[in-house]
Amino acid sequence: MWARGNGASRQLRLVTIAGALLASTLAGVAPARADCGDPFRDPDDVLDFYLQTTSATWAAFQSSMISGEDCDDQYPYFAAQFRCGQDEPPIAIGFRRKRDRSETRAKLPIKLDFNREVPGQRWPAARGPLGFRKLSLNSGMADDAGRTGGPGSTPNPGTLSAMLTEHLAWRLMREELPEVSGVAYARLTVELSDTGATEYQGLYVLIEDIDRTAVKARFGSDGDDGTLLKTTDLACVDQVEYDDGPPNAATDLFAAWLAEAPVSFPGGWYARTDQAIHLDSLLRQEALRELLANTGDTVLGNRNNYLSLDLRTDRRWYFPWDLDDMFRPFPQVRAPETPLVHACSGGPGCSTPNRVGQNIRDNPEIRPRYLEIMCQLSNGVAEETKLIESLLALDALVRPIIAVEVEPVWAPLGRDPLNAAVAGTYAAEVERLKTWIPARIEAVRAMIRAEGVVCERGCLDDAVEDCEYRGHASRRVCAGGRWGSCETPTGAGGAGGADGLGGAAGAAGAGGATPAENGGAGGTPVAPDPPATKCSSSGCSCALAVDGGDRLGRRDGDGPLRAVPLVWLLLALVARPARRPVGRRDPP
Repeated sequence: MWARGNGASRQLRLVTIAGALLASTLAGVAPARADCGDPFRDPDDVLDFYLQTTSATWAAFQSSMISGEDCDDQYPYFAAQFRCGQDEPPIAIGFRRKRDRSETRAKLPIKLDFNREVPGQRWPAARGPLGFRKLSLNSGMADDAGRTGGPGSTPNPGTLSAMLTEHLAWRLMREELPEVSGVAYARLTVELSDTGATEYQGLYVLIEDIDRTAVKARFGSDGDDGTLLKTTDLACVDQVEYDDGPPNAATDLFAAWLAEAPVSFPGGWYARTDQAIHLDSLLRQEALRELLANTGDTVLGNRNNYLSLDLRTDRRWYFPWDLDDMFRPFPQVRAPETPLVHACSGGPGCSTPNRVGQNIRDNPEIRPRYLEIMCQLSNGVAEETKLIESLLALDALVRPIIAVEVEPVWAPLGRDPLNAAVAGTYAAEVERLKTWIPARIEAVRAMIRAEGVVCERGCLDDAVEDCEYRGHASRRVCAGGRWGSCETPTGAGGAGGADGLGGAAGAAGAGGATPAENGGAGGTPVAPDPPATKCSSSGCSCALAVDGGDRLGRRDGDGPLRAVPLVWLLLALVARPARRPVGRRDPP
Protein backbone atom coordinates (compact mmCIF):
# COMPACT_ATOMS: atom_id res chain seq x y z
CA MET A 1 0.00 0.00 0.00
CA TRP A 2 3.00 2.30 0.47
CA ALA A 3 3.52 2.39 -3.29
CA ARG A 4 0.08 3.89 -3.96
CA GLY A 5 -0.88 7.56 -3.91
CA ASN A 6 1.20 10.66 -4.43
CA GLY A 7 4.28 11.60 -2.41
CA ALA A 8 2.48 14.19 -0.27
CA SER A 9 -0.23 11.79 0.89
CA ARG A 10 2.37 9.06 1.47
CA GLN A 11 4.41 11.36 3.69
CA LEU A 12 1.30 12.48 5.57
CA ARG A 13 0.50 8.86 6.44
CA LEU A 14 4.11 8.35 7.56
CA VAL A 15 3.98 11.47 9.72
CA THR A 16 0.84 10.22 11.44
CA ILE A 17 2.23 6.76 12.17
CA ALA A 18 5.68 8.00 13.09
CA GLY A 19 4.15 10.56 15.44
CA ALA A 20 2.22 7.87 17.25
CA LEU A 21 5.27 5.62 17.53
CA LEU A 22 7.39 8.51 18.70
CA ALA A 23 4.89 9.38 21.39
CA SER A 24 4.98 5.82 22.68
CA THR A 25 8.77 5.86 22.62
CA LEU A 26 8.93 9.07 24.65
CA ALA A 27 6.40 7.63 27.05
CA GLY A 28 8.91 4.97 27.95
CA VAL A 29 7.60 2.02 25.92
CA ALA A 30 10.84 1.57 23.95
CA PRO A 31 13.92 0.95 26.11
CA ALA A 32 17.45 2.02 25.23
CA ARG A 33 18.91 -0.26 22.58
CA ALA A 34 22.48 -0.20 23.87
CA ASP A 35 24.66 -2.24 26.18
CA CYS A 36 25.45 -0.20 29.29
CA GLY A 37 27.89 -2.91 30.33
CA ASP A 38 30.11 -2.26 27.28
CA PRO A 39 29.21 1.15 25.83
CA PHE A 40 31.70 1.12 22.95
CA ARG A 41 31.12 -2.40 21.69
CA ASP A 42 28.93 -1.09 18.86
CA PRO A 43 29.56 2.48 17.61
CA ASP A 44 25.93 2.67 16.45
CA ASP A 45 24.70 2.23 20.01
CA VAL A 46 22.57 4.97 21.53
CA LEU A 47 22.80 4.86 25.30
CA ASP A 48 20.47 6.62 27.74
CA PHE A 49 22.39 8.54 30.44
CA TYR A 50 20.72 10.12 33.48
CA LEU A 51 22.16 12.69 35.87
CA GLN A 52 20.27 13.36 39.09
CA THR A 53 21.12 16.53 40.97
CA THR A 54 19.39 19.58 42.45
CA SER A 55 18.03 22.45 40.40
CA ALA A 56 20.50 24.81 42.12
CA THR A 57 23.44 22.56 41.23
CA TRP A 58 22.34 22.29 37.61
CA ALA A 59 21.91 26.05 37.34
CA ALA A 60 25.37 26.55 38.85
CA PHE A 61 26.83 24.15 36.32
CA GLN A 62 25.19 25.97 33.41
CA SER A 63 26.54 29.34 34.54
CA SER A 64 29.95 28.08 35.72
CA MET A 65 33.09 29.92 34.68
CA ILE A 66 36.56 28.60 34.02
CA SER A 67 39.01 29.14 36.88
CA GLY A 68 41.69 30.86 34.80
CA GLU A 69 43.69 30.73 31.60
CA ASP A 70 46.53 28.40 32.62
CA CYS A 71 46.87 24.96 31.10
CA ASP A 72 45.55 23.19 34.20
CA ASP A 73 42.62 25.54 34.80
CA GLN A 74 39.19 24.12 34.15
CA TYR A 75 35.51 24.50 34.93
CA PRO A 76 34.43 23.50 38.44
CA TYR A 77 33.09 20.04 39.20
CA PHE A 78 29.62 19.34 40.56
CA ALA A 79 28.19 16.22 42.21
CA ALA A 80 25.44 14.07 40.75
CA GLN A 81 24.01 10.57 40.74
CA PHE A 82 24.60 8.81 37.42
CA ARG A 83 23.01 5.81 35.81
CA CYS A 84 22.80 4.30 32.33
CA GLY A 85 19.42 2.97 31.29
CA GLN A 86 16.57 2.18 33.66
CA ASP A 87 17.92 -0.88 35.45
CA GLU A 88 21.40 0.17 36.53
CA PRO A 89 21.77 1.36 40.16
CA PRO A 90 22.89 5.01 40.37
CA ILE A 91 26.43 5.89 41.41
CA ALA A 92 27.92 9.12 42.75
CA ILE A 93 30.07 10.95 40.18
CA GLY A 94 31.48 14.38 39.41
CA PHE A 95 30.66 16.31 36.25
CA ARG A 96 31.80 19.59 34.78
CA ARG A 97 31.64 21.59 31.62
CA LYS A 98 34.31 20.86 29.04
CA ARG A 99 36.24 23.63 27.40
CA ASP A 100 34.98 24.45 23.93
CA ARG A 101 34.62 27.32 21.49
CA SER A 102 30.86 27.28 21.23
CA GLU A 103 28.69 30.03 22.73
CA THR A 104 25.63 27.83 23.01
CA ARG A 105 24.56 27.66 26.64
CA ALA A 106 21.58 25.37 26.09
CA LYS A 107 23.62 22.27 25.41
CA LEU A 108 27.04 22.28 27.04
CA PRO A 109 29.73 19.63 26.47
CA ILE A 110 30.25 17.60 29.65
CA LYS A 111 33.01 15.62 31.31
CA LEU A 112 31.86 12.70 33.46
CA ASP A 113 34.31 11.67 36.20
CA PHE A 114 33.41 8.38 37.87
CA ASN A 115 36.46 8.54 40.11
CA ARG A 116 35.94 11.99 41.62
CA GLU A 117 33.31 11.39 44.30
CA VAL A 118 34.33 7.80 45.05
CA PRO A 119 38.10 7.27 44.64
CA GLY A 120 38.83 4.13 42.65
CA GLN A 121 35.30 3.87 41.28
CA ARG A 122 34.95 2.83 37.64
CA TRP A 123 32.01 2.47 35.28
CA PRO A 124 30.48 0.18 34.18
CA ALA A 125 30.78 -2.42 36.92
CA ALA A 126 30.94 -5.18 34.29
CA ARG A 127 34.41 -4.01 33.27
CA GLY A 128 35.74 -4.29 36.82
CA PRO A 129 39.05 -2.45 37.41
CA LEU A 130 39.25 -1.71 33.67
CA GLY A 131 36.04 0.30 33.76
CA PHE A 132 36.14 3.89 32.57
CA ARG A 133 37.39 6.63 34.87
CA LYS A 134 36.27 9.52 32.66
CA LEU A 135 34.10 9.91 29.58
CA SER A 136 33.41 12.90 27.36
CA LEU A 137 29.98 13.99 26.18
CA ASN A 138 30.47 16.29 23.19
CA SER A 139 27.44 18.33 22.19
CA GLY A 140 27.68 18.00 18.40
CA MET A 141 28.55 21.68 18.06
CA ALA A 142 31.61 22.40 15.93
CA ASP A 143 34.32 24.87 16.96
CA ASP A 144 32.94 28.43 16.76
CA ALA A 145 29.41 27.25 15.96
CA GLY A 146 26.89 29.73 17.33
CA ARG A 147 29.57 32.32 18.12
CA THR A 148 29.42 36.01 17.33
CA GLY A 149 31.95 37.71 15.10
CA GLY A 150 32.47 40.48 17.67
CA PRO A 151 30.57 43.08 19.69
CA GLY A 152 27.23 43.92 18.14
CA SER A 153 27.22 41.03 15.67
CA THR A 154 24.71 38.22 15.71
CA PRO A 155 25.68 34.60 16.39
CA ASN A 156 26.31 32.44 13.35
CA PRO A 157 23.59 29.85 12.69
CA GLY A 158 25.73 26.74 13.27
CA THR A 159 23.60 24.16 15.09
CA LEU A 160 24.76 20.56 15.65
CA SER A 161 27.00 20.88 12.60
CA ALA A 162 29.49 18.29 13.96
CA MET A 163 26.96 15.78 15.33
CA LEU A 164 27.55 13.35 12.46
CA THR A 165 31.08 14.23 11.40
CA GLU A 166 32.78 14.01 14.81
CA HIS A 167 31.25 10.60 15.46
CA LEU A 168 32.10 9.38 11.96
CA ALA A 169 35.67 10.68 12.28
CA TRP A 170 36.22 8.68 15.48
CA ARG A 171 34.76 5.46 14.11
CA LEU A 172 36.88 5.74 10.94
CA MET A 173 39.97 6.36 13.04
CA ARG A 174 39.21 3.40 15.29
CA GLU A 175 38.45 1.18 12.32
CA GLU A 176 41.92 1.97 10.98
CA LEU A 177 43.71 2.07 14.35
CA PRO A 178 42.08 -0.08 17.07
CA GLU A 179 44.14 1.56 19.83
CA VAL A 180 42.33 4.92 19.60
CA SER A 181 39.29 6.05 21.62
CA GLY A 182 35.93 4.34 21.32
CA VAL A 183 32.86 6.30 20.25
CA ALA A 184 29.08 5.94 20.59
CA TYR A 185 26.04 8.17 21.09
CA ALA A 186 24.26 8.96 24.35
CA ARG A 187 21.01 10.75 25.14
CA LEU A 188 21.19 12.76 28.35
CA THR A 189 18.33 13.47 30.73
CA VAL A 190 18.75 15.54 33.91
CA GLU A 191 16.53 14.64 36.85
CA LEU A 192 16.10 17.43 39.42
CA SER A 193 15.77 15.76 42.81
CA ASP A 194 14.31 18.76 44.65
CA THR A 195 11.51 19.52 42.17
CA GLY A 196 10.91 16.14 40.56
CA ALA A 197 11.26 17.73 37.11
CA THR A 198 13.22 16.16 34.26
CA GLU A 199 15.04 18.09 31.55
CA TYR A 200 16.01 16.33 28.33
CA GLN A 201 19.35 17.68 27.11
CA GLY A 202 19.51 15.89 23.78
CA LEU A 203 21.93 13.63 21.95
CA TYR A 204 25.69 13.68 22.62
CA VAL A 205 28.75 12.13 21.00
CA LEU A 206 30.18 9.82 23.67
CA ILE A 207 33.99 9.51 23.54
CA GLU A 208 36.33 7.35 25.59
CA ASP A 209 39.06 9.27 27.45
CA ILE A 210 42.58 7.86 27.20
CA ASP A 211 44.05 7.52 30.70
CA ARG A 212 45.97 4.93 32.73
CA THR A 213 43.01 2.56 32.84
CA ALA A 214 42.42 2.84 29.08
CA VAL A 215 46.11 2.14 28.45
CA LYS A 216 45.97 -0.94 30.67
CA ALA A 217 42.89 -2.17 28.81
CA ARG A 218 44.74 -1.92 25.49
CA PHE A 219 48.17 -3.19 26.37
CA GLY A 220 47.66 -5.52 29.33
CA SER A 221 50.62 -5.88 31.67
CA ASP A 222 52.79 -3.96 29.17
CA GLY A 223 50.72 -0.90 30.06
CA ASP A 224 51.48 -1.02 33.78
CA ASP A 225 54.15 1.69 33.77
CA GLY A 226 55.00 4.63 31.56
CA THR A 227 54.30 8.25 30.75
CA LEU A 228 51.18 9.73 29.14
CA LEU A 229 51.27 13.30 27.84
CA LYS A 230 48.38 15.32 26.42
CA THR A 231 48.39 18.33 24.10
CA THR A 232 45.11 20.08 23.28
CA ASP A 233 46.27 23.69 22.96
CA LEU A 234 49.25 25.27 21.25
CA ALA A 235 50.25 26.94 24.51
CA CYS A 236 49.94 23.73 26.53
CA VAL A 237 52.15 21.15 24.86
CA ASP A 238 52.89 17.75 26.43
CA GLN A 239 51.00 18.23 29.69
CA VAL A 240 51.55 15.29 32.04
CA GLU A 241 48.59 12.97 32.53
CA TYR A 242 50.74 10.53 34.50
CA ASP A 243 54.45 9.80 34.74
CA ASP A 244 55.89 6.79 36.54
CA GLY A 245 59.40 8.20 36.23
CA PRO A 246 62.65 6.71 34.94
CA PRO A 247 63.86 4.44 33.64
CA ASN A 248 61.73 4.64 30.53
CA ALA A 249 63.28 3.23 27.38
CA ALA A 250 60.57 4.71 25.14
CA THR A 251 61.17 8.23 26.44
CA ASP A 252 64.92 7.81 26.01
CA LEU A 253 64.51 6.47 22.47
CA PHE A 254 62.33 9.41 21.46
CA ALA A 255 64.64 12.00 23.02
CA ALA A 256 67.65 10.49 21.22
CA TRP A 257 65.75 10.45 17.91
CA LEU A 258 64.63 14.05 18.33
CA ALA A 259 68.24 15.18 18.77
CA GLU A 260 69.43 13.44 15.62
CA ALA A 261 69.65 14.76 12.05
CA PRO A 262 68.10 12.81 9.17
CA VAL A 263 71.18 13.48 7.00
CA SER A 264 73.17 11.29 9.38
CA PHE A 265 71.07 8.29 8.28
CA PRO A 266 71.10 8.32 4.46
CA GLY A 267 68.49 5.86 3.25
CA GLY A 268 67.83 4.74 6.81
CA TRP A 269 65.83 7.57 8.39
CA TYR A 270 62.48 5.76 8.09
CA ALA A 271 63.89 2.72 9.92
CA ARG A 272 65.57 4.93 12.52
CA THR A 273 62.32 6.80 13.18
CA ASP A 274 60.39 3.54 13.47
CA GLN A 275 62.79 2.47 16.22
CA ALA A 276 61.63 5.41 18.35
CA ILE A 277 57.97 5.75 17.31
CA HIS A 278 55.22 3.42 16.15
CA LEU A 279 55.58 5.17 12.82
CA ASP A 280 52.95 3.41 10.73
CA SER A 281 50.26 4.16 13.32
CA LEU A 282 51.29 7.82 13.48
CA LEU A 283 51.39 8.21 9.70
CA ARG A 284 47.95 6.64 9.35
CA GLN A 285 46.22 8.84 11.91
CA GLU A 286 47.83 11.96 10.49
CA ALA A 287 47.08 10.96 6.89
CA LEU A 288 43.43 10.26 7.71
CA ARG A 289 43.06 13.64 9.37
CA GLU A 290 44.65 15.45 6.45
CA LEU A 291 42.70 13.45 3.87
CA LEU A 292 39.50 14.76 5.49
CA ALA A 293 40.82 18.35 5.70
CA ASN A 294 41.90 18.46 9.36
CA THR A 295 45.22 19.78 8.13
CA GLY A 296 46.67 21.91 10.91
CA ASP A 297 45.86 20.86 14.48
CA THR A 298 47.75 17.56 14.46
CA VAL A 299 50.96 15.97 15.76
CA LEU A 300 52.84 16.70 12.55
CA GLY A 301 51.10 20.00 11.83
CA ASN A 302 51.26 22.61 14.58
CA ARG A 303 51.58 20.08 17.44
CA ASN A 304 48.05 20.11 18.76
CA ASN A 305 45.24 17.71 19.70
CA TYR A 306 47.03 14.48 20.54
CA LEU A 307 48.33 12.25 23.32
CA SER A 308 51.71 10.56 23.42
CA LEU A 309 52.38 7.38 25.38
CA ASP A 310 55.80 6.06 26.37
CA LEU A 311 55.52 2.57 27.84
CA ARG A 312 58.66 1.46 29.70
CA THR A 313 59.43 -1.48 27.41
CA ASP A 314 58.14 -0.07 24.12
CA ARG A 315 58.54 2.89 21.75
CA ARG A 316 56.37 5.98 21.55
CA TRP A 317 52.69 5.75 20.66
CA TYR A 318 50.60 8.70 19.49
CA PHE A 319 46.82 8.90 19.91
CA PRO A 320 44.60 11.52 18.25
CA TRP A 321 42.30 13.76 20.25
CA ASP A 322 39.65 16.34 19.25
CA LEU A 323 38.60 15.08 15.82
CA ASP A 324 35.73 17.56 15.49
CA ASP A 325 37.56 19.43 12.70
CA MET A 326 37.67 16.39 10.41
CA PHE A 327 35.32 16.91 7.43
CA ARG A 328 35.57 20.62 8.30
CA PRO A 329 32.02 21.21 9.60
CA PHE A 330 30.50 24.71 9.59
CA PRO A 331 31.77 27.34 10.27
CA GLN A 332 35.26 25.85 9.64
CA VAL A 333 34.33 24.79 6.09
CA ARG A 334 37.23 24.29 3.69
CA ALA A 335 37.11 23.82 -0.07
CA PRO A 336 37.63 20.27 -1.32
CA GLU A 337 40.80 21.48 -3.05
CA THR A 338 42.37 22.70 0.22
CA PRO A 339 46.05 21.78 -0.31
CA LEU A 340 48.06 19.32 1.68
CA VAL A 341 50.18 21.04 4.31
CA HIS A 342 53.69 20.87 5.66
CA ALA A 343 54.96 21.25 9.20
CA CYS A 344 55.10 24.69 10.72
CA SER A 345 58.63 25.99 10.14
CA GLY A 346 58.36 29.72 10.80
CA GLY A 347 56.45 32.90 10.04
CA PRO A 348 53.12 34.24 11.36
CA GLY A 349 51.28 31.81 13.59
CA CYS A 350 54.35 29.61 14.05
CA SER A 351 55.88 30.53 17.38
CA THR A 352 57.65 27.18 17.69
CA PRO A 353 58.69 25.25 14.56
CA ASN A 354 57.59 21.62 14.70
CA ARG A 355 60.73 19.51 14.45
CA VAL A 356 58.69 16.29 14.72
CA GLY A 357 56.66 17.25 11.67
CA GLN A 358 59.69 18.42 9.72
CA ASN A 359 61.56 15.18 10.35
CA ILE A 360 58.62 12.88 9.61
CA ARG A 361 55.92 14.16 7.26
CA ASP A 362 58.24 16.62 5.49
CA ASN A 363 61.24 14.31 5.32
CA PRO A 364 61.94 13.31 1.66
CA GLU A 365 62.42 9.65 2.63
CA ILE A 366 59.26 9.35 4.76
CA ARG A 367 56.88 11.62 2.84
CA PRO A 368 56.35 9.24 -0.12
CA ARG A 369 55.26 6.52 2.31
CA TYR A 370 52.97 9.03 4.05
CA LEU A 371 51.33 9.81 0.71
CA GLU A 372 51.06 6.11 -0.16
CA ILE A 373 49.21 5.55 3.13
CA MET A 374 46.91 8.49 2.41
CA CYS A 375 46.12 7.03 -1.00
CA GLN A 376 45.42 3.63 0.56
CA LEU A 377 43.05 5.25 3.04
CA SER A 378 41.25 6.93 0.13
CA ASN A 379 40.70 3.42 -1.24
CA GLY A 380 39.88 1.84 2.11
CA VAL A 381 38.37 3.22 5.29
CA ALA A 382 37.81 6.64 3.65
CA GLU A 383 36.82 5.56 0.14
CA GLU A 384 34.17 8.03 -0.98
CA THR A 385 31.34 5.57 -1.69
CA LYS A 386 31.88 3.93 1.68
CA LEU A 387 31.94 7.33 3.42
CA ILE A 388 28.66 8.39 1.83
CA GLU A 389 27.04 5.07 2.79
CA SER A 390 28.26 5.51 6.36
CA LEU A 391 27.10 9.14 6.48
CA LEU A 392 23.59 8.25 5.30
CA ALA A 393 23.34 5.28 7.67
CA LEU A 394 24.30 7.52 10.59
CA ASP A 395 21.85 10.17 9.45
CA ALA A 396 19.07 7.57 9.45
CA LEU A 397 20.04 6.72 13.03
CA VAL A 398 20.52 10.26 14.35
CA ARG A 399 18.01 12.50 12.58
CA PRO A 400 14.91 11.11 14.36
CA ILE A 401 16.63 11.52 17.72
CA ILE A 402 17.52 15.13 16.94
CA ALA A 403 13.88 15.73 16.02
CA VAL A 404 12.98 15.00 19.66
CA GLU A 405 15.65 17.46 20.79
CA VAL A 406 14.40 20.42 18.73
CA GLU A 407 11.50 21.50 20.93
CA PRO A 408 13.10 21.39 24.42
CA VAL A 409 16.62 22.51 23.44
CA TRP A 410 16.64 24.56 20.23
CA ALA A 411 13.18 26.07 19.74
CA PRO A 412 13.63 28.43 22.75
CA LEU A 413 16.72 29.78 20.98
CA GLY A 414 14.94 30.23 17.69
CA ARG A 415 17.03 27.51 16.02
CA ASP A 416 16.14 24.39 14.11
CA PRO A 417 19.00 21.97 13.40
CA LEU A 418 16.79 20.14 10.87
CA ASN A 419 16.23 23.19 8.68
CA ALA A 420 18.46 22.44 5.70
CA ALA A 421 17.82 25.91 4.23
CA VAL A 422 19.97 27.52 6.95
CA ALA A 423 23.74 27.18 6.51
CA GLY A 424 25.49 25.36 9.33
CA THR A 425 22.56 23.35 10.63
CA TYR A 426 22.76 19.60 11.05
CA ALA A 427 20.54 19.07 8.00
CA ALA A 428 22.46 21.56 5.85
CA GLU A 429 25.75 19.85 6.73
CA VAL A 430 24.41 16.47 5.65
CA GLU A 431 23.54 17.93 2.25
CA ARG A 432 26.90 19.70 1.94
CA LEU A 433 28.85 16.56 2.75
CA LYS A 434 27.13 14.54 0.04
CA THR A 435 29.08 16.53 -2.54
CA TRP A 436 32.07 17.62 -0.46
CA ILE A 437 33.22 14.11 0.46
CA PRO A 438 33.67 12.70 -3.05
CA ALA A 439 35.15 15.99 -4.27
CA ARG A 440 37.67 16.06 -1.41
CA ILE A 441 38.79 12.46 -1.80
CA GLU A 442 39.34 12.79 -5.54
CA ALA A 443 41.10 16.14 -5.09
CA VAL A 444 43.54 14.58 -2.60
CA ARG A 445 44.28 11.70 -4.97
CA ALA A 446 45.22 14.29 -7.60
CA MET A 447 47.46 16.14 -5.10
CA ILE A 448 49.22 12.87 -4.24
CA ARG A 449 49.85 12.19 -7.93
CA ALA A 450 51.17 15.73 -8.33
CA GLU A 451 53.90 14.89 -5.79
CA GLY A 452 54.99 11.92 -7.87
CA VAL A 453 53.24 9.11 -5.98
CA VAL A 454 50.94 6.81 -7.94
CA CYS A 455 47.37 7.08 -6.63
CA GLU A 456 44.47 5.73 -8.61
CA ARG A 457 41.06 4.76 -7.36
CA GLY A 458 40.60 1.19 -6.08
CA CYS A 459 42.93 -1.72 -5.42
CA LEU A 460 43.54 -5.15 -6.91
CA ASP A 461 41.30 -7.79 -5.36
CA ASP A 462 43.14 -10.25 -3.09
CA ALA A 463 46.17 -7.97 -2.86
CA VAL A 464 47.76 -8.19 0.59
CA GLU A 465 49.81 -5.66 2.55
CA ASP A 466 51.60 -6.04 5.87
CA CYS A 467 50.30 -3.89 8.74
CA GLU A 468 50.42 -3.55 12.52
CA TYR A 469 47.56 -4.26 14.90
CA ARG A 470 48.42 -2.53 18.18
CA GLY A 471 52.10 -3.11 17.44
CA HIS A 472 51.72 -6.73 16.33
CA ALA A 473 52.44 -7.90 12.79
CA SER A 474 49.36 -8.61 10.71
CA ARG A 475 47.98 -7.98 7.24
CA ARG A 476 45.23 -6.18 5.34
CA VAL A 477 43.52 -7.47 2.19
CA CYS A 478 41.86 -5.77 -0.77
CA ALA A 479 38.33 -7.04 -1.47
CA GLY A 480 35.81 -5.56 -3.87
CA GLY A 481 38.33 -2.91 -4.92
CA ARG A 482 38.64 -1.58 -1.35
CA TRP A 483 41.32 -2.11 1.29
CA GLY A 484 40.09 -3.70 4.50
CA SER A 485 41.18 -3.01 8.07
CA CYS A 486 44.30 -4.51 9.57
CA GLU A 487 43.24 -7.97 10.67
CA THR A 488 43.36 -9.07 14.30
CA PRO A 489 46.44 -11.34 14.70
CA THR A 490 45.36 -14.93 15.26
CA GLY A 491 46.71 -17.03 18.13
CA ALA A 492 48.14 -14.09 20.05
CA GLY A 493 45.68 -14.58 22.91
CA GLY A 494 45.82 -13.06 26.35
CA ALA A 495 43.21 -10.41 25.69
CA GLY A 496 39.72 -11.88 25.99
CA GLY A 497 36.74 -9.59 25.99
CA ALA A 498 36.38 -6.03 24.84
CA ASP A 499 39.48 -3.87 24.71
CA GLY A 500 41.63 -6.27 26.67
CA LEU A 501 39.33 -7.19 29.51
CA GLY A 502 40.85 -10.13 31.34
CA GLY A 503 43.78 -12.23 30.24
CA ALA A 504 47.50 -11.71 30.76
CA ALA A 505 50.69 -12.11 28.79
CA GLY A 506 51.39 -15.77 28.15
CA ALA A 507 47.96 -16.93 29.33
CA ALA A 508 44.82 -17.75 27.44
CA GLY A 509 42.32 -14.92 27.15
CA ALA A 510 39.34 -15.05 29.44
CA GLY A 511 36.87 -14.72 26.61
CA GLY A 512 34.59 -11.96 25.55
CA ALA A 513 30.87 -11.54 25.40
CA THR A 514 30.61 -13.37 22.08
CA PRO A 515 32.56 -16.31 20.65
CA ALA A 516 34.31 -14.02 18.18
CA GLU A 517 35.82 -12.07 21.06
CA ASN A 518 37.25 -14.98 23.01
CA GLY A 519 40.91 -14.88 23.83
CA GLY A 520 43.45 -17.00 22.03
CA ALA A 521 45.77 -19.70 23.26
CA GLY A 522 48.24 -17.48 25.00
CA GLY A 523 51.14 -15.21 24.15
CA THR A 524 51.31 -11.44 23.89
CA PRO A 525 48.14 -9.61 24.91
CA VAL A 526 46.22 -8.46 21.85
CA ALA A 527 42.63 -7.30 22.22
CA PRO A 528 40.08 -8.49 19.67
CA ASP A 529 38.63 -6.25 17.02
CA PRO A 530 37.04 -3.22 18.67
CA PRO A 531 33.47 -2.54 17.79
CA ALA A 532 34.30 0.14 15.24
CA THR A 533 35.85 -2.43 12.87
CA LYS A 534 32.44 -3.73 11.91
CA CYS A 535 32.82 -2.81 8.26
CA SER A 536 33.15 -4.93 5.18
CA SER A 537 33.84 -4.22 1.55
CA SER A 538 30.23 -3.08 1.33
CA GLY A 539 30.86 -0.28 3.80
CA CYS A 540 30.26 0.61 7.44
CA SER A 541 26.73 -0.12 8.60
CA CYS A 542 23.87 -0.30 6.17
CA ALA A 543 21.80 2.35 4.51
CA LEU A 544 18.13 2.89 5.25
CA ALA A 545 15.75 0.77 3.19
CA VAL A 546 13.84 3.28 1.11
CA ASP A 547 13.77 1.49 -2.23
CA GLY A 548 13.34 -2.13 -3.17
CA GLY A 549 17.05 -2.57 -3.81
CA ASP A 550 18.28 -0.96 -0.60
CA ARG A 551 19.23 -2.95 2.49
CA LEU A 552 16.98 -2.95 5.53
CA GLY A 553 18.70 -2.18 8.80
CA ARG A 554 22.49 -2.15 9.09
CA ARG A 555 25.16 -4.75 8.74
CA ASP A 556 27.67 -5.59 11.47
CA GLY A 557 30.67 -6.74 9.49
CA ASP A 558 29.57 -9.64 7.31
CA GLY A 559 27.06 -10.93 9.83
CA PRO A 560 23.28 -10.82 9.77
CA LEU A 561 21.37 -7.59 9.39
CA ARG A 562 20.39 -5.77 12.55
CA ALA A 563 17.00 -4.15 12.23
CA VAL A 564 16.68 -0.42 12.76
CA PRO A 565 13.80 0.35 15.18
CA LEU A 566 10.64 1.07 13.20
CA VAL A 567 10.08 4.52 14.65
CA TRP A 568 13.50 5.66 13.41
CA LEU A 569 12.92 4.21 9.97
CA LEU A 570 9.59 5.97 9.64
CA LEU A 571 10.91 9.31 10.86
CA ALA A 572 13.86 9.10 8.50
CA LEU A 573 11.45 8.35 5.65
CA VAL A 574 9.45 11.42 6.60
CA ALA A 575 12.58 13.52 6.29
CA ARG A 576 13.26 12.04 2.83
CA PRO A 577 11.78 14.10 -0.04
CA ALA A 578 8.88 12.50 -1.94
CA ARG A 579 9.86 10.78 -5.20
CA ARG A 580 8.89 12.37 -8.51
CA PRO A 581 7.92 10.23 -11.50
CA VAL A 582 10.52 9.21 -14.17
CA GLY A 583 28.82 13.17 4.60
CA ARG A 584 41.09 24.31 23.27
CA ARG A 585 42.52 21.88 25.29
CA ASP A 586 40.39 19.46 27.14
CA PRO A 587 41.87 19.11 30.64
CA PRO A 588 42.08 15.56 32.02
